[in-house]
Amino acid sequence: MAKITKIHTDEPTNFQGYYLDENGVPVFESLQLGNVSLKAQTDGTIVVTDKTTGIVKSTLEIDRDSEQAVTKVFSNDIIEDSTTAFQPIDTDTVVASTFDEGRDQWQMQFDLQADSDRHTVGYRSKTTTGLDNVRVLIYALTNEDPTNTNHEDQFNELIAGTWWMTKNHSWSTRKKREVIDERVRKGNTEYTSPYDLVPDGNGYVSIDVDVTFETGKYYRVLVCADNQFDLKGLDNTVADPVNGGTQFFLYTERTYQEITKLTAQSNVVSFDPSDTVDFQRDQTNTTVIVDNGDEFAVNAICAVAIDGTVYIKTARGSKEIYTGINHENVTITGSSAGNTVNDVVNALNALFQVLPISVGGDYVSTLPTLAGVAITGNFAEGQDPIGDSIYGVGTSTGQHDGRVWSDETINDTGEFYEVKITGKGQFMLGLYSVADGDLAEIQNNTGNGHTGYKWANAFYNYGSYIAPWTTYGSNSSLSYGQGWQTTGKLMRNNTVVQDNLLNANPANPVLFKVGINAQGYIAVYYFDEGRSNDYIMTARSSYTLPDGEYGLMVKLVNGTVQLIELPTRTAVDEAAPVLTYMYVESNDFDYPLFATEEEANHYDSLNGGGGTSTGVIYPDDSTNTQWFKPTNGFTQNAVSAPTDTSEITYNEIPTTIITPSAFTSTIIEINEGDNFNIPIDPLDHPWTTSIVGESWGNLTAGNLTGTAPTVTGDYTANPNDEYTFTITRTSEGSSQGVLTIRVINLTAPITVITGFNHIAGTTAMIDADTMGDGSVVHVNGTVADGERFVIEQAYIETNILPNLSSSGDSYIVGLDNASSDFTTLEISDFDAAIVWEYESATSHTFKFYRDGSVVQNIVINSLTDAYYDYAIEAEGTSAWLIACNINSIMNEASPSDGGSFSHTYEVTNTEDTAPLQIHMAALNTTGDISTDDIETIITPTPSPALLTPWTKAVYINGANEYLIGVHNSNSFNILNMGGMNNDVWGANNGKTSTDTDARPWSISQVVYIDNSQPQCYFSQAENYANDRISLSTHETGVNSKIEFYWGRSTGTNGANSNGCQFLFDKPSDGWYGYYIDTTGFRPNQAQSTTAALADNFRFKQVDLSTGTVTDITGTWALVGDGRLNRGLNGDFYIGRESGSQSFNSNSSLKVASTLVSTLKRDFLLPDDTEISMQVRDPQQWVIDYRDGTQQRLAYNNTPYAFDTYPERCVSLWLMGDGSLDSYSNNVRNDVKTADQNYTMLRLQNMVSNDIETVNINGLS
Repeated sequence: MAKITKIHTDEPTNFQGYYLDENGVPVFESLQLGNVSLKAQTDGTIVVTDKTTGIVKSTLEIDRDSEQAVTKVFSNDIIEDSTTAFQPIDTDTVVASTFDEGRDQWQMQFDLQADSDRHTVGYRSKTTTGLDNVRVLIYALTNEDPTNTNHEDQFNELIAGTWWMTKNHSWSTRKKREVIDERVRKGNTEYTSPYDLVPDGNGYVSIDVDVTFETGKYYRVLVCADNQFDLKGLDNTVADPVNGGTQFFLYTERTYQEITKLTAQSNVVSFDPSDTVDFQRDQTNTTVIVDNGDEFAVNAICAVAIDGTVYIKTARGSKEIYTGINHENVTITGSSAGNTVNDVVNALNALFQVLPISVGGDYVSTLPTLAGVAITGNFAEGQDPIGDSIYGVGTSTGQHDGRVWSDETINDTGEFYEVKITGKGQFMLGLYSVADGDLAEIQNNTGNGHTGYKWANAFYNYGSYIAPWTTYGSNSSLSYGQGWQTTGKLMRNNTVVQDNLLNANPANPVLFKVGINAQGYIAVYYFDEGRSNDYIMTARSSYTLPDGEYGLMVKLVNGTVQLIELPTRTAVDEAAPVLTYMYVESNDFDYPLFATEEEANHYDSLNGGGGTSTGVIYPDDSTNTQWFKPTNGFTQNAVSAPTDTSEITYNEIPTTIITPSAFTSTIIEINEGDNFNIPIDPLDHPWTTSIVGESWGNLTAGNLTGTAPTVTGDYTANPNDEYTFTITRTSEGSSQGVLTIRVINLTAPITVITGFNHIAGTTAMIDADTMGDGSVVHVNGTVADGERFVIEQAYIETNILPNLSSSGDSYIVGLDNASSDFTTLEISDFDAAIVWEYESATSHTFKFYRDGSVVQNIVINSLTDAYYDYAIEAEGTSAWLIACNINSIMNEASPSDGGSFSHTYEVTNTEDTAPLQIHMAALNTTGDISTDDIETIITPTPSPALLTPWTKAVYINGANEYLIGVHNSNSFNILNMGGMNNDVWGANNGKTSTDTDARPWSISQVVYIDNSQPQCYFSQAENYANDRISLSTHETGVNSKIEFYWGRSTGTNGANSNGCQFLFDKPSDGWYGYYIDTTGFRPNQAQSTTAALADNFRFKQVDLSTGTVTDITGTWALVGDGRLNRGLNGDFYIGRESGSQSFNSNSSLKVASTLVSTLKRDFLLPDDTEISMQVRDPQQWVIDYRDGTQQRLAYNNTPYAFDTYPERCVSLWLMGDGSLDSYSNNVRNDVKTADQNYTMLRLQNMVSNDIETVNINGLS
């Protein structure tokens, strides 16, 4: 009970029932608050009573099993009747027996089981009993077998009773402790009667706390009297003088209260087996801190072991706080608290209990319990000191004298040793390297501080403290730790650590840790006892360790330094297998044998081997079990069985005598490429064995060995291949069995790139776009009649030629034979094909094949340049094989329509008619596939016949040769634009300018581009120092430019000075068609911009084979003032830029046509169809676009009938193909061939053969 002082002196009735303790402080046993009384019982229960009615309302007590607070709430009093009373278990008539208690007495017992919790308030008889000196006793039974009639053994606790009541017809019970308590309260020390006497009368004494019958428990009622009596059970009717009913004895009435239990919420924490918990003290050693946030004063809690787990309870009252803690999950300051439950309990209690030094207590070390395993220690040049320490400084105090090192090593991050040191002096802690040979140095008694160490931290006696000093070892470079140089964590400032070292008391050592930290460095730590209670690093190596084994060495150099106990090692080591030793008697004795390869390998290692063993089957072993014999330590053909030792017990392998039997036919699955070793015969078999099967399987020492072959295809198309081996055993007779080896295909199916499908059954693809040797794919889609499958030169150079590296290497594109399945790839599998083959280290061949026979063979002297584009063309029941580098394979008509190609072959009567399926295959090599540079096109139709003949061209060669117009009159020379020098607005709406001064024009040419020469294609020029319009190139070689220039030139070389320039790329050598036109735009300086020029000039190129027109892209630039409004006169030239300037001594030019035409003002510019015809068929263009039309004359802006003045609207020079063109006639204007005075071109300084015969692709 709490001690309460009396503070309300003016209301003494509020306090009652107290006495003074030994210190004179009042102790209250009860407290009244208004009408409610709180009374303490001797068993610790508090009773709450209504003082007005005297009725007990509730109790507050502690459940002794759960140690939880339980409140019992009582109902109002209930008087039982025959239906609610507890009924006795006995149902027979019971006769009282003699019971001697110093007098003649008769007694009867009744047993009952409670069916609910009931608190008995009173118990009395309501009738005259007719008994002398009646006494009633009630007991709680311990033995729950109520049929046991030996009530002496049954009695446990007398819970209620009466004293002898002489001829009482009304009685009541009271509980024993109530009587005793009353006696104590009365101060009657002589009062010894255990029970109160009950007065006569119908009244009874109420009981504050009395008999409580609990559900399910058994109770015994004894009725005693001086005279003999008998009572009836439930099966008999007893006259009830009051109510005529039956009751369990004497029709006794009981007053009771129903009980409701309320259990207080428990604060006990139950732990799961996986839960962890860490305890530590704070720096003041006054508080125990738990990592879940709880805190307890030291000496306030304790640990106990219950049911193999750890419970934490209050030190006083033993109240549970934590229950069911797994001892393996308990740590103290982060380290294991012990290996067993008792170890953990002891370690925790050592942490929890601290006697303050100020009241006589000694310092108690709080080092964590070490979880590691003690090392196997080696000792040298030190000595065993007096006391509990195991080693100390020797007679010599050098830096390689007293030392201890471990046999065990560590080899991984997080592994470490823990060392307990005490004493004042110098010592070293570090690791040695097995690989570096440090053990030999350690065992040598000569050396210094570095000797034997990979790396170590030395600690020095500075007089008033011990602290880290320096490092030693074969590589002693270091990084300082917080324990060396960080304020608040310095080892030298930890008074607990320093006291424990300086006092040299083995009972209070200092704990150090040496190991490989998480980053792979060697690191040394001290345990910061009394402060953080955690490890703090003093130093580490500056380098991480290489793989290897590292052991602990402690050097005890001088002073009183001592090693307290063997250091512990914390590391993860592989567990050795449990060895079951077997032997067999097979003619002789072989041993030891093991059931598993792991056991045999381990035994071999223990006997100096490399951990190897061999599988063996004995013919005498009826189970045909494969056993394993170690390579080392194995005894074979011994004359007797092995002898058991204290450590080894041998088990015999049962054997029987067997006769040779046929090999059991078996199917074994092996992955492709795996080595196999299949037991065929048991060891020492009495027969001979032969095997017939595949060459890759061989019988060796009773086993079939070899390497499984590769399975063709992938595991979807071909899951496995099966091979059979016939095994014959022969002794007096012979028997046969079949071993089937099923080789499993491991090759996953490869998803071929989009555009292709792999042909099942052919060699698997190497990857999604690489065919293996024998792979065949078909191109998605087909080639319909009238379509051409094109393989461009770039495809061959990228995907085919790089894979042709040796003789026989072939890449095939073609049409399959209807009967072919390609499973064994051959050229004859193709009805028709184009095949590229390796020819030499510097050349390859392409061949046209028909039904496996070569029909055309061309060697190309390169392994990088394919030289040709190729195609397969479908045409009805035929197909064409095509190779071409003379025309565009995309534009040329079918060979049957006159298309011109380098090489063709017609495949007539193809096995498959169009649409055709194109196949690709690699033979004797690999081959790549791609959708780039291959396509199926509609076979181009033949171009209509051209009116223009295209058989001649003028060849201008050298500085002095050129063509010049015979007259420079503005009336005929279109590019003079009437000699006008006005500003002219342009247009950007697809029409020519509306300006009345506009003189729009166009010019087109067919010329041969030669990149080795400078060339002037045309020029309208005054002279080298004045204005001109020209198209020329001054550059040679790749990346050179063609220049269009309109403007003024200066200097002797005619350098551009004021005007506009358009540059575009010069193509490769060949015949080209060009077209230029203008809206008539002639800007002044302010109007001239590159954007305006781009809007008013067009440059186009026409494909001479197809007539396709494309825009020429280039760059405009303003030169000088950028004006185009100067007047322009002079002559028209081809082959030089002006009459007084020789273009270049090396210039060379072939020109097949030139056409200059006026364009009408405010009129649509020619479209691509007209431009194409103007370039490719200028004679037809004159007919279609000029004859019978109104056209602008060269010198004005008014249209006239073209047929009247054709030569003033168009100048068409066909360079030898004109009807009157000749060396003597010069080149006439084809629209008026008779004119030789105004629009004819003169062959200047040329010879007759300068008019050449030519063949222009697409035109001739």
